[in-house]
This record gives sequence, structure tokens and C-alpha cells, in this order.
Amino acid sequence: MKRFFNFSVILISTSIFLLLACTDNNPVSSDQNEETLIVDARQNALVVLNCGLPPATLNVPAGSYKVTLSSSSLSTYQARGDKTNYVLVSRPLNNSVNRDYDYVTLNGTGASKYIDVGEAGNLMVWFIAQGTQNNGGQATITVAGKGNIQVDAKTNVIVTGACGSNPAKLNVTKGTYKITLESSTLSTYAARGDKTNYVLISRPLNAGIDRSDDYFTLNGVGASKTFEVGEDGNLLAWFLAQGTSHNGGKATLRIIKQ
Repeated sequence: MKRFFNFSVILISTSIFLLLACTDNNPVSSDQNEETLIVDARQNALVVLNCGLPPATLNVPAGSYKVTLSSSSLSTYQARGDKTNYVLVSRPLNNSVNRDYDYVTLNGTGASKYIDVGEAGNLMVWFIAQGTQNNGGQATITVAGKGNIQVDAKTNVIVTGACGSNPAKLNVTKGTYKITLESSTLSTYAARGDKTNYVLISRPLNAGIDRSDDYFTLNGVGASKTFEVGEDGNLLAWFLAQGTSHNGGKATLRIIKQ
């Protein structure tokens, strides 16, 4: 007597078995190495003029300037010899220029960026730290054709923990990461439609790696940076502004472990 097999049933059963097996084994996928972090312009704002001490300044007319971190002995822990050579630069705020670069960091001695200034006013420069007690050192920022700005780690510093700032947070483990400003509607004046698409990032602080990237900005949608995390901890992200009353919008950051 001939026997007939129901191949449809066999195939369906096999598919179900494979699906269950994959589910039970929890296979690694690219999604498991990716995370998103949302930054809110009001809830996650770091108000620069309220957090810490006054910036070092240089008055400049409208124009385009090359700004360079010419020399630095800046340190968040001078007695231990930590080298944290970075500064935050802010230009006079004006809608005639691309507002995505209102705040930029210079990371590492010799780092430079071109900054467009839409109207005369002060370039403002700060060191950034979690406190001031262990800070030490100075830095020279050269503004091509206009002079130098001297920054002191104790007297010209934004203290991220001093003003009740509430950064967006993501727990990360030791390794190499790429972070991208994937989308943004951030604005320092939402009702007027100003587009200020930038964020400040801080990684877990660790003395065993190059500390020049402890704080850095992402400027403009699509901007990205690859960085090292030396120990497990929180990745922090803020929007930067001189206030919060007119702020609006959100940004999405994508973080991929390499």
C-alpha cells in the first residue's frame, strides 16, 4: 500500500521549530549593538551662563575666523596629571549664519575650526568639567587675525553638575562607539523657527584613555564621531542654550558599538 506524506505539514513544522530555536537562543543582531537617545531642548538643556564661571572672551567684528586650540595644559585632575585638552567655543548669536555651529568644541592641542560670525560681539570660551576643585592649567585659543583668548581651568569653566542640569543618559560598556545626530528639531527660539541642531556629549570619564574627547559637540544633522569608552558608565547628552524659555524640539542620537 502506498503511503503519502503531507509535505506542507512537514515544512510548517520545520519552520516553527527553527523559529523557536532562534528565539530561545536569542541570536545577536546588529540591532543589539545600536541604541537611540532622545535629547529634549527644555528638559535636557545646559544653560551655559548659569553653570559654573564666566567664559574667557574676545570681541570680534562680523566675519569668518579660524579658531585654534594652540596650546593647553588643561586638566580636570591636575595633581594626577590628567590631560583634558578641550574647550567649548560660542560665537555671537545671529540668524544670518548657520546656527548649527553656535557652540563647537576644540578637542586636542592643535585642533581648529572655522567659525562664521554674523554680527560683532564676543567669542566666548570655556573649559568643561564636573567640578572645579581638582582643575588646573590654562589654554591659549588663537583667533586668526584677531588675537588670543586665555582660558583658565578654574575660572573659565562650565560645571556640568553645578546648575541642576538634567542630561539625557545612556548606560554604555567599555568599547568603541560611533554616535550620530540622526535627526533634530532643536531650537533656542522655537516660535521663531530658529534651527540650532547641535548637542554636547560627555562619555564616562576614565584616566586610562586620551581625555581630549571627554566632551565634544555634534553639529548639524548627520554629524557623527567615533570615540572610546574606557569603563562602563553613562553617556550624557545636553542641548546648549543661554536660557530655556524659548527652547523647543528634540533630537535623536544613534549610538552604535563597533
